[in-house]
Amino acid sequence: MVPIVEADAGQKDRRKGKTLLWKEAKLCLAHEAGSKALSYGGTLQGDVEEAGKQLFGCARSAGFGKASRVHAVGDGAEWIALQVDERFGTQGRYLVDFYHVCDYLSAAATVIHSDVEAANAWFSQQKAALKAG
Repeated sequence: MVPIVEADAGQKDRRKGKTLLWKEAKLCLAHEAGSKALSYGGTLQGDVEEAGKQLFGCARSAGFGKASRVHAVGDGAEWIALQVDERFGTQGRYLVDFYHVCDYLSAAATVIHSDVEAANAWFSQQKAALKAG
């Protein structure tokens, strides 16, 4: 989330009447497998369709083509998975990053087990299984 300050156009003194808003930054980074050359894209404006266009453009500037495969990683937001599917079709796949999977599993552990020790044990077991592959 990015803080955005908007001034009230009705105020004579532009220092007064400001409003703080938060906008989601939809960012992407792409690189060809094994390459250290990075391509960036993103938007604060628009909707998920615009973010999908930015994602596709970012992949194209990194070398995406007809014979390419895209491995997208994100926080688990459904719109990202849908955009990867829409923009890349069978050439793309989406994976939730380890940090966010652990965050979701941690929340699930407290719902599954009311006992803190049991919840922690279950979470540790799930995390170990993820690391093992």
